[in-house]
Order: sequence, then C-alpha cells, then structure tokens
Amino acid sequence: MSGKLQILFRIEVLKTRSRVAFWVILLLAVALNTIFTVISVRTAQFPGRTFALPDSWPQILGFHEGGGIFLVPVLMILLCAPEYTWRTGRQMVINGLSRDQAYGGKVLLLGVLTGLFLLIPILIGGIGALVSGDDSGPQFVRLADLAYCAGLTAALLQGGGMGLMIATLVRSAGPALGILFLYMILEEIIAVLLRLSDTVLRHLAEYLPMHVSEELRDDLAWYPDLLESVNADLISEGAAPYAFRPVEELVLIALIYAVVFVGVGWLSQRHRDL
Repeated sequence: MSGKLQILFRIEVLKTRSRVAFWVILLLAVALNTIFTVISVRTAQFPGRTFALPDSWPQILGFHEGGGIFLVPVLMILLCAPEYTWRTGRQMVINGLSRDQAYGGKVLLLGVLTGLFLLIPILIGGIGALVSGDDSGPQFVRLADLAYCAGLTAALLQGGGMGLMIATLVRSAGPALGILFLYMILEEIIAVLLRLSDTVLRHLAEYLPMHVSEELRDDLAWYPDLLESVNADLISEGAAPYAFRPVEELVLIALIYAVVFVGVGWLSQRHRDL
C-alpha cells in the first residue's frame, strides 16, 4: 500500500471507529450470524441434519441472501452523508487533501467494508461448522464456494456503491436512507410494470440493480447440483423450474453498476461545494 493510500486508510479508520453507527451495525451483523450459527449447530443434532463443511457454505453465505446485503449501503450512507453536514470533507481539503483524494478515501472505505461484511459470516459460520461435531468433507472449500464469494463481493460493491452515490448526492443521512429504501420499493414496482409489457422493455427488468443483486445472492445460481435437485422437485410438482443467467454476466453487470455509482458520486464531489 503506497504512502498516500496508507494516509487515506488511517484517516478513514480513525473516523469510522469513532462512529456509533459503525459499531451498532457491525455488532448487529455479528449477533445475527452468531444466532444463525447456533441454531444451525443445534439443528444438526437431529437425525438427518448436518452442519459441516464444505456442504454448508451455501447456508452460511446465505446471510447476504437475506437482509445482510443491505448493511453495507446503509453503513456507507451513515458514515459518508453526515460528513457534508459536519463539513468534515471541507476541513480535510483545507488540511491538504484534494477533492479526489478525499473521495478516494470513501472508495477505499467501500472496499474495506465489503471485505469485512463478507468475512463475518465466513468466520462465524465456518467456526460453527467446524465445531458442530459433524464430519467435514475431504475439501474445506470448493471452487463453487469461492465463486459464490466472488458473486457476493460484486453484489456488496454494487450496493455499497449505490449507498456512496446517494450519500454524495443527498448529503444528509436521514433523507439519503429514505431515498435508498424508496428506490428499492420503486424498482420492484417498475420491474412488475416492465414484465407486463409486450415490447422489448420487459427484458429491462432483468437488468435493474436490485434484480441483478438478487440473482447474484441466490445460491442456486452458483451450485448447479443444488439447482438441479430443486428443479427436479419443482417439475415433479408441476411448477416451473428456476433459470439463471450465466453468473459471469451477472458479476460483470454488478461491477459496471458499482463503477457507475462510484463515478456519479465522484462527479458530485468534484463539482459541488463541500
């Protein structure tokens, strides 16, 4: 890490560790994963149930398939938006940082939070599976598990990038959070309307950010054997089987969204008063 990056990293660490919002959300993620892991370990005591590696990685990483994915964008808003109200960003520029460097610190923060919140379920769930008493397989982790982690990373970067963009544009935590959650609701409505269309517009619903994130977080998209088993049950019941786009395409779309969101925030940082 270069000297300038180290400085930016230390600045963001000092600011972040003093924020109550960071510790509350971090402890929330730890608590939820701990509760989930304890329940999984206890459930594994019943006949026919197991909680062992590597088969339980989809279950462990499924924390982000639920509400865990929204912790990073919420935290990016809570950490970044108030700095405009408090004029922290302006003070950093006065103290010698450029606008780009100040914003670069936020992008660095996004990467660190993405890694941190990806590691929380891996560490807690992984330790729980190792001490559960069930026999683990010959492999600790499979290629599909690593691929699933890569997909979750892309989804977290996309969501966190959206949070950073909204924080930079709105510059107030309360309204920014309101806009984030309002967008999630509106996208669902827009997606339904697009799917009802008889034109090419109906395909656009598949490329909306939240839909891309939802597909990336679905373990069935990453484990073909699991998908085949689930689809066999659905077909036997007369229901339509699940189908997913290639995961490489989903990751690429999510990363493009992340770059666009971060880029819009950067333009706002450069051209608006701090």
